[in-house]
Amino acid sequence: MKSEDKETRGISRLHLGTLEGGRKTLARFIKARNADQMDSGKYRDLIYGMAHLLQYFKTETLENLAKRIEAIENDSKSA
Repeated sequence: MKSEDKETRGISRLHLGTLEGGRKTLARFIKARNADQMDSGKYRDLIYGMAHLLQYFKTETLENLAKRIEAIENDSKSA
């Protein structure tokens, strides 16, 4: 088996569309690194990308909350 195959086995599918999918993918990265199925450079790059994805999810959540608060405030002003 080639080293590339060993490194990507089990982690090639990235389910990053939801927080739950991101959590499971991150867990797979950690498990693969812990089992020496992924080199540290690739792991570091993937974790860096996951950190940015998490920041996107946080920003999206904050924007949604801000819109909901604004809608509530507008409703209370008109009542």
